[in-house]
Amino acid sequence: MQHPETRPAPPDPASALTALVEDAIPLLQVAAAPSHVLWVVELAPTEHVAYVSPSFERMWGRPVRALYADCSEWIRGVHPDDRTRVRAAFEHWSADPTRRRYDVEFRVVRPDGREHWIHDTGHAVLSPEGELQRLTGIAEDITERHQLEDTLRDRQRYFRNMAETLSQLVWATRPDGYTEYLSPQWVRYTGVPAEDQLGDGWLMQIHPDDRPAVARAWQMAVRTGTPYAVEMRIRRHDGADRWFMARGRPLRTANGEIRHWFGTSTDIDDLKRANDELARQRDRVAIIAATSPSVVHSLHLHRDGRYTVPFGAQRMADLYGVRVDLLETDCREAMADRIHPEDALGMSESIAESATRLTPWRREFRVRHPEHGDVWVEAHSMPVREPDGSTVWHGTLTDVTERHRSEARMLALNADLESRVEARTSELQTAVRDLEAFSYSVSHDLRAPLRAIDGFSKVVAQEFGGQLPEAGRRYLNIIRDSARKMGQLIDDLLAFARLGRQALTRHPVDTALLVREALNTLSPMQQGRDIDIRVGVLPRSDCDPAMLRQVWINLLSNALKYTRQCPSARVEVGFDGTEFYVRDNGAGFDMKYAHKLFHVFERLHRAEEFEGTGVGLAIVQRILERHGGAIRAESVPGEGTTFSFHLGVTETVS
Repeated sequence: MQHPETRPAPPDPASALTALVEDAIPLLQVAAAPSHVLWVVELAPTEHVAYVSPSFERMWGRPVRALYADCSEWIRGVHPDDRTRVRAAFEHWSADPTRRRYDVEFRVVRPDGREHWIHDTGHAVLSPEGELQRLTGIAEDITERHQLEDTLRDRQRYFRNMAETLSQLVWATRPDGYTEYLSPQWVRYTGVPAEDQLGDGWLMQIHPDDRPAVARAWQMAVRTGTPYAVEMRIRRHDGADRWFMARGRPLRTANGEIRHWFGTSTDIDDLKRANDELARQRDRVAIIAATSPSVVHSLHLHRDGRYTVPFGAQRMADLYGVRVDLLETDCREAMADRIHPEDALGMSESIAESATRLTPWRREFRVRHPEHGDVWVEAHSMPVREPDGSTVWHGTLTDVTERHRSEARMLALNADLESRVEARTSELQTAVRDLEAFSYSVSHDLRAPLRAIDGFSKVVAQEFGGQLPEAGRRYLNIIRDSARKMGQLIDDLLAFARLGRQALTRHPVDTALLVREALNTLSPMQQGRDIDIRVGVLPRSDCDPAMLRQVWINLLSNALKYTRQCPSARVEVGFDGTEFYVRDNGAGFDMKYAHKLFHVFERLHRAEEFEGTGVGLAIVQRILERHGGAIRAESVPGEGTTFSFHLGVTETVS
């Protein structure tokens, strides 16, 4: 297809074709094809286009006659961007066609603007003498192939871009398993260049312990053409090993032949660790459930009304005395038959309410066990709504039979104890009545002789005192003094006895007023003495006023009595924030005898030194105990004593 400077008149096409029939029968078959243009350029006697098949007009959109008239017509139809390249290739070949090759692809632009892709090849034809005789060639329309290739390339770019945006590591292999593609994610993860991992180089990134199994699984999949799935650890660029799930599938042709393998490796390390931890948690829960005294269980109410026990079925079956398989299929009737009729009332309603409102279910009931008889069960469970709308209760069932038996024994014991208490109370009431009678008897029967002794002694002293010798008068005074002491002792004993029976009426009172009243009562003990009495700020007291007044009288009289031998007596009354106190600088006592101080008739000093009956402090302690309080003493012999006390809650008086 040259375009020489001088162009001879074209020969008749029919004549030229007849001359070439014997040489070009195979080419004539091609010439008839609609997508191929057969062209022939004769070189002798002058170079000219000898033949162009009719398909030229379809592919170039130009008439064949124009090409016969001007052999450069075909180059004018080549796309401007390809024209220079195509002309240079043709001229280079035609200059020495026996040694050079002409094989080029280019675009043709038809007059209507449509483009066709052309694949043009040329061949040199020699004469029998070995001289170059003509040039022939075939121009093939490859537009559809180019379109398919463009489409394929677009799809390849699409799938490659898609693969490279996935979080998984993507890979592809040939049918024989040879790895020919690893995604950038794989390369970034491993930190090893892709070319070093092609073929079976990727296996070197697999953990050594996993590598043999992974290789066997991959070889088996390639050999059998079955999908590939295996878990493995892949070494990361920083040396860490993470678990991946590798999955691969073959891409087959229409006739089932494998063309490629495509696959992904998904990082499941976090999931695997979570699953491992979940498995450990399940094991721990199972151990706890197995060793717990309660039956840890799950009860599943399905949407079709069935009840099953997905967890704790064996221990629950033992508790109810039923077969375990019934709990794993539908246990509604099996469990209902075991519930005691008296306890079954309302149970279904309470379960339905718990399921509807998702509120905790708590109940105690009896299970009629076929071997152990009635077993008391305490149930605690919490319902959870499942995604499918069913309900699962998670909770415990505890055998509380022994507790119920203990409660029954306790009730029986309490009843017996109450009976004994009633009997004992009756005896005590009788004893109290007898004591009261005795008290009145003492008060009447003992006082009468004492009054007689004191009265007649007084008459004797007054009327016959002058006739008695000194010793007789002294004896008579001893008799009278002893009678008075006996009377005081009787009064103190009666007062102490009455404290246990006297009703306690508490209300807030002015403590300072009670102290002043007590001091006024004891004014005779203060006459003629040098006594410094100090009363500090005292808070109000919640007490029985009469009883607390007696406390102050007894404590202050005690202080006044035991400071009698002090030239300058000092008595201090105060409150230290928690306790009231009465402090003196009197005789004091040895603290090793403090445990006797508040006992009836116990005295720490001789009667010749300090008078008394030994009942006053016992009365103080009894009054404070009735108020729920207490008293204590601190003392140093010769330096004085401090009594401290506090009041407590109200005592109920029966």
